[in-house]
Amino acid sequence: MFITFDGVDCAGKTTQSAMLYNHLVLQNIPAYLTKEPGGSYAGAKIRQILVSEELDETEKLFLFLADRANHVRTVIRPSLEAGRVVICDRYHDSTVAYQFPLLDGLNQSTKDDLRNIATRGLEPDLTFIIDLPAEEVLRRMKTRKDNNILDKDDIEYYRGVRNVLNKIWENQDENRVIVKIDGMMGIEYIHQAIVKWFNHYRKV
Repeated sequence: MFITFDGVDCAGKTTQSAMLYNHLVLQNIPAYLTKEPGGSYAGAKIRQILVSEELDETEKLFLFLADRANHVRTVIRPSLEAGRVVICDRYHDSTVAYQFPLLDGLNQSTKDDLRNIATRGLEPDLTFIIDLPAEEVLRRMKTRKDNNILDKDDIEYYRGVRNVLNKIWENQDENRVIVKIDGMMGIEYIHQAIVKWFNHYRKV
């Protein structure tokens, strides 16, 4: 099973993906925890460029896509083929919400082609989108110590990201299960909701 976590910055994706991984380990369920960008050896080098260099939006997009293509080939598929549940902190939904809206001239066909190339056709079985208002994103960001060059102090930008993610959830098709979780709930409540959905999905 391939599980992804997505949402706006500071929504708790990294925390919740790690908590689900730890839960599976305690249940003796083989699992692998990874992230984007930077979940592979080459991806770690790409991530360093992304968080340290001044790049335009086109350059960022292609680096994110290169990271994903390498990540799928070298980490995600091998882990799935080994029988593990793969949990990924961010995947292509982040590109749809964060990068695509900043680039003019990308029609849907081009977006679909870029998705298929980068993901190598691998779609998540289960996606958790942790929802958070833009105002809360900026409030949490001011208290976070590990902000980087990719983070923005722009409430309209995060409102746009949240809107796209909500549309992804609203327009999900029968090939994917996408669950939206209220990121304003407490950490443990969110975790329990995620575990409940995971257990339900495994039985389907």
